[in-house]
Amino acid sequence: MWLFTDGSIGKDKNGAYAYIILDNEKNIVYSRSKKIENTTINRMELKAVLFGIRRMKKLFPNEKFFVYTDSKYVEEGINKYLQNWKKNGYKRYDGKQILNFDLWKRMERALKNDKICKVKWVKAHQDRNTEKWRGQFNNYVDKLAVNCRIKK
Repeated sequence: MWLFTDGSIGKDKNGAYAYIILDNEKNIVYSRSKKIENTTINRMELKAVLFGIRRMKKLFPNEKFFVYTDSKYVEEGINKYLQNWKKNGYKRYDGKQILNFDLWKRMERALKNDKICKVKWVKAHQDRNTEKWRGQFNNYVDKLAVNCRIKK
């Protein structure tokens, strides 16, 4: 199974996040988008992944799945830095608290002792890569987030 996520932000600092869940035949079985005022792109990308993982685990508790994000910030945060941030009290090397501490702490809890979820990066706005379907679903979830953000 797969979870595709994205965030969107406007010049007015209003944003949205979206995610879709695909079954093993690549059918969309769940989608969600939400508009948030006065935010940042990194918060939107984080929320998309965090809330998507939570929903996936609730709907399909023992199913292995891949998470695709076009945010290097989120992908590297989860795969390279999260465990060290937790060990260091969510502080940077200079002793200052990491940005988006509240969301990273929730992310760590969502992924605690996780053996069924793998987070991968996908290049944004692509549909001509070697595995075209990944780019297509990334574009789809991008449109969900953008449309949610601009909807009045």
